[in-house]
Amino acid sequence: MRILTTSTAVLLFLGSTLVVGSPLTQRDFAISKAESLQSRPTVAYDANHDRFLVTWTDARDRATNGGDIYGRIIDVRGKPVSGDFPIARGKGGQGTSAVAFDPLNNRYLVVWADWRNATNVDSDIYARLVNADGTLHGKEFPITGRRISQKQPAVAFDPAHRRFLVVWKDDRGKEAEQLYGRLIDTRGQLLADELKVAKGAGKQDRPSLHYDPKRKRFLVVWRDIVDEHQFLTTPLNGKGIFAALIDPERGPQGPGNLIDTEEDACLPPSLYAAAYAPGADLFLAVWTTARDYQKSAPDGKRTMGLDVYGAFVRADNGKRQGRAFPIAVGADYQEFPSVAYDPNQDRFLVIWYDLRRDARAVNQDVYGRYITPKGKLTDEFLISDFQSPGIRRYPAIAFSPKSNTSLVLWEDSRHKTTTTHSQRIYGRVR
Repeated sequence: MRILTTSTAVLLFLGSTLVVGSPLTQRDFAISKAESLQSRPTVAYDANHDRFLVTWTDARDRATNGGDIYGRIIDVRGKPVSGDFPIARGKGGQGTSAVAFDPLNNRYLVVWADWRNATNVDSDIYARLVNADGTLHGKEFPITGRRISQKQPAVAFDPAHRRFLVVWKDDRGKEAEQLYGRLIDTRGQLLADELKVAKGAGKQDRPSLHYDPKRKRFLVVWRDIVDEHQFLTTPLNGKGIFAALIDPERGPQGPGNLIDTEEDACLPPSLYAAAYAPGADLFLAVWTTARDYQKSAPDGKRTMGLDVYGAFVRADNGKRQGRAFPIAVGADYQEFPSVAYDPNQDRFLVIWYDLRRDARAVNQDVYGRYITPKGKLTDEFLISDFQSPGIRRYPAIAFSPKSNTSLVLWEDSRHKTTTTHSQRIYGRVR
């Protein structure tokens, strides 16, 4: 089956028959219909039951708790298996969740930044196990609770050693804004000491974590920058996008490797993501770049813009293979990329939010593009409903090999009115 998308319809060729519309290209749907401010979706795939857990930050109890972490089980057709349920509702607020699935025990580990102990803006990293049916397993527990700020957690599962790895941004000590991590077993017990992911003089943040089943170790991708408040004027001097390998038994395998050294290669508050292709033994890392922040318009005037770039990272040594290459470089802004690997077609699907139809940023869409491990790119295609107004951002994606479908998620403001500021998490199965 080959999918082609225009600005008005999705056309599927099944044999020699042209079909407009399909269960796999259904309309956008709301993950939760609660009238609340919902943001920052994340998703993990349950291979045992062929379905997904979606988590997000939800402000339905904002008057008493601040933001909370909610979740819902969704099947591969986009239908809910459970109701939406609270995962973390502590005082002070919770946000920026991440989730990974343990297929050995049929449980997810959900992690998030938590302000229940905050004195000012400090946050801790907390976690909770969730069963495959959406019921909660045990209580919430802290992964790190030092009296400084920890935030931006990422998580992945290692089935060979039966443990999770959580990585986060940490503001401890003189080397503020460094990446730290910790191993956790399948019962939620903390293992060994916290580990420092990489050494460097710059500020490190926005980690993205992924597992290599061949070598039974992790790859972490992050941004390393001298001063994020001067990112448009200060040369990076060797800073940019980094990647490092982490062995569950021996810890970080070196200080990390530069993936992109372009000045202004990474622009806050973007996301950095990667996915693994076992046949090619490569990761694909994607990020937002400001290298063409001021572009030349057809009339000769300078316009502002951001692009999505990518690079292949070798799983054997964590180094970049080939050059960084453009993925989305249209007019205006393309930002917040995410990526998943399709083993059935041996290709990556990269998604991002895109301002091409409205430079005022009133209307934004989610676009995508397939990339093979050899670097061949298909045409860009629209994923979200082009006819619906609103802002769509922070897309997330997970892939089901059994059903050969992807679940794409994003924040969506189409229900925002003059009397309500509700913003929901929407999705589409393709």
